[in-house]
Amino acid sequence: MTLKEIREDYVRYSTNVSELSRNLAYAGIGIVWIFKQSNTNDELLSTFMSSIPSELKWPLILFIVVLILDLFQYVIQTAIWYPYYAKHKEIHKEEKEDDVNLQEPEIYSAIPWCFWVFKLLFVIIAYFMLGMFLLK
Repeated sequence: MTLKEIREDYVRYSTNVSELSRNLAYAGIGIVWIFKQSNTNDELLSTFMSSIPSELKWPLILFIVVLILDLFQYVIQTAIWYPYYAKHKEIHKEEKEDDVNLQEPEIYSAIPWCFWVFKLLFVIIAYFMLGMFLLK
């Protein structure tokens, strides 16, 4: 197995895990919504939060944080990699893109990786808390 194949594999796997964690966060918000107590008052956020059982408030917050981290992960990756690409495209403008071989700085991948790790950690914690609520 080549280094390029390993990189392609981990990119594919991490993308799949990101999609799964995003879908799990949406599903978790839906599960919390099911246990929301009905309330006739129409004050949006305060009414919604007061109608959620207290044991589900932290899982809900964590699911929302997971979605925010997901967004930030991709925004940061784009903000990092596009300037890197544009800079090297200009430097190597005479060459075909497929012929330019670069050794990218590892820190450029490490920053979004942190968002990815926290996203997974928070979705696991939120589902653990949700499971504890359901088992009660």
